[in-house]
Amino acid sequence: MKISLRFAVLTFAGCMLLCAAGAQSQYNDHKTIMQKINALTKEYPALCTAKPLVKTAGGTEIMALTIGRGERDNKPGIAVLGGIEGSYLLGRELAFGFVASLLKDSESAEIKSLLDKVTFYVFPDVSPDAAEQFFRQLKYERNINAGTTDDDRDFVNDEDPFEDLNNEVLSLL
Repeated sequence: MKISLRFAVLTFAGCMLLCAAGAQSQYNDHKTIMQKINALTKEYPALCTAKPLVKTAGGTEIMALTIGRGERDNKPGIAVLGGIEGSYLLGRELAFGFVASLLKDSESAEIKSLLDKVTFYVFPDVSPDAAEQFFRQLKYERNINAGTTDDDRDFVNDEDPFEDLNNEVLSLL
């Protein structure tokens, strides 16, 4: 009995680990998120508009989506931000999932009423440069967008390369 119970617990734990590992490979890169945003704005043009807000120092656009019915600018607004910390990819997925769910259910009476009263401003990925590091060949955790930094506070920017455990200098760009 002990062996079969132990086997069942180990099997269940193994399945859960495999599911968790598989789920992490489902994150979307910035290009895919942009394609999905464009598809939603084409599918729901009366409810959703997207426009580039600003370009990061790395040259990536930060998009702003406006979702609502009627005169959007004359109603209370709610901001939804994703990807504030670049290393937390789930925030981007949740913000985009919110947009997709809201638009998909936009014909229901509750959502119509909500969109008549409130405008949503959604910024799905505020730190796209940092999040893209997850999808590169050489991965490292990065929380902020591209820009110059003085890592060792010697008043000189970006002169300190990364080093691995063998003290080999790594080029990340």
